[in-house]
Amino acid sequence: MKALSVLLLATFFFVSYQLKSQCDPDWANIELGKTGTTICQNTQLGSLLVLLTVYTDGNNDVCDRFCTPADLNRYLNKNNGWEGTTGIRWKALEKIGIFLLECTTDLKKIKTWYDQKRTGFDVFVNIFGGKLWGRVDSVNPQYVGVKHSLSKDLIIKTSWSQIVKACHIEDGSRTGRNY
Repeated sequence: MKALSVLLLATFFFVSYQLKSQCDPDWANIELGKTGTTICQNTQLGSLLVLLTVYTDGNNDVCDRFCTPADLNRYLNKNNGWEGTTGIRWKALEKIGIFLLECTTDLKKIKTWYDQKRTGFDVFVNIFGGKLWGRVDSVNPQYVGVKHSLSKDLIIKTSWSQIVKACHIEDGSRTGRNY
């Protein structure tokens, strides 16, 4: 009986994770605003989804604690959240408590943001020639650990030279900032 319980629990977690994949067939080919890309092609959306589902308290106007990429895309479409063909209009996220503080290409500033990390503040980086966005999970002199998936174990270790841009984000639900 114990083995069956463990198997059912493992299956539940596997299915739950699969349903949140941005390339899930239920939403993979949905176009993102007028960006000319689909949910499956846009890593910025996936990174933001990680922020909303893993790092917020779940009290937001997008969805309950666990969002799908389709939920987030629907919210962004409804709230003028797409910036032409370039990506997410961060201003649309302020009413749910996600604030873009600053973006930079300065590697020293990125490391400082991470080193001074406080509850509710995260650093997101664009890596691999602009092809992937993720949350900085760890740093050392040789590499940056980047989390870009809802899987807690999936961390990409990349060299500092692979960072195209970084953005400093505040989660108002964790910092107490009014929104």
